[in-house]
Amino acid sequence: MRAVAVLVAMALLGTACNGVSRVDAGASVEISGLAQHEDGSPAASARVALAKDLGPAEAFEGLFTVMSFGTACLVPEPPDICRERTALADVSGDGRYVLRVSGRDTQSFFGFASALAVTGALDGQGAHAGPSTTLRFAAQSERVALPPMRFWEMTPTLKSAGGAHEISWTALPQAFAPPSQLTLQVETRAGLPVWNQPVPGTSVRLDPRLLEDMAHGFVIQAEGRLSEVNLTADVAYRSGQAAIQGPGAPPSRGMTCTLHDGRGATVMSPCRLTDGDVSTGLLPVPHPRNPAVDQPPGMPEIPEPYRPGDPPHPGDTRDESVVIDLGGVGTRSLVVVRGSVPGLTLQLSDDGQNWSTPITVQSAQGMAAVPIGSTNARYVRVATTMGSVLQLTEVSVW
Repeated sequence: MRAVAVLVAMALLGTACNGVSRVDAGASVEISGLAQHEDGSPAASARVALAKDLGPAEAFEGLFTVMSFGTACLVPEPPDICRERTALADVSGDGRYVLRVSGRDTQSFFGFASALAVTGALDGQGAHAGPSTTLRFAAQSERVALPPMRFWEMTPTLKSAGGAHEISWTALPQAFAPPSQLTLQVETRAGLPVWNQPVPGTSVRLDPRLLEDMAHGFVIQAEGRLSEVNLTADVAYRSGQAAIQGPGAPPSRGMTCTLHDGRGATVMSPCRLTDGDVSTGLLPVPHPRNPAVDQPPGMPEIPEPYRPGDPPHPGDTRDESVVIDLGGVGTRSLVVVRGSVPGLTLQLSDDGQNWSTPITVQSAQGMAAVPIGSTNARYVRVATTMGSVLQLTEVSVW
């Protein structure tokens, strides 16, 4: 219940910041702009997609944000959700594009101006191959003229040295919006995030273990802000994608995990946090069984699904944790946690009874790599007293 409540609150906060919509719900809204190459010439081969703000459940389950959703919808085989929430347009020879939606499509259910994003990708390659740019804004009139959309036509380079990946790139051109943040984004073939991290300057070293066997390519994204008369838009310039690979699956892949919350302990095998699929989390969670009651022979167990909002059991607390059983004691050196959960801590144990001092998990963009030296352990516990571990998507142990 807390996970869903947090997502709803975040969605309400985001739309409320845009103010009450001044557009009639039945009006026709025209959104137009220019798509340009890096040198300012018309990008006539580009395609653009307009994406409306996602609801909290859709954003969580698909791992999309309003800045990445349109990007995902420009791939050759977009997700099904794109059919309902995007409008597509080609760019004319002079670089112009026009997208038409209804006023209702620019608003939230509560009447606020929704966050909208127009994403363009070059040469029909799809946004996970060639350069792409996203403009995020709120529509407060029936005619919206966006700032010019320029493409960062750069592909970062990769070389391996000393057991690490060395990634480098050229700086964002001065004609672009000054970047407030640069991010390295490593993705699966489908475009889902494997690893993200803020990066300084024009180079960074990366531990290959963070890529596992899921990484397909990586990009550099620069974020800034553009302004026109009566309109301010956040902008994300995404470079071309370069190929990248990791060393393979971590030792934790496919291991069992146990959820501990106000309902008790729920053993999960297979565990969605160790399955190598960053699009899945712990939901849905079955109710825990009473270990003192044996299942009758020959009777298949049909667990009752956990529904957010169900009343808690007596003695429920805000403490939640998930424990991963690695199958035996071994030397562990790195834990990688994926999923936006506040207040996470990490502990290790060789017997499941005596635990190490909690380590605070410092997460950036919903991902954290926690070095643990050279530690003998069989069990890894990830806990929180502020959010919900149901929002975790993957926990990997090396």
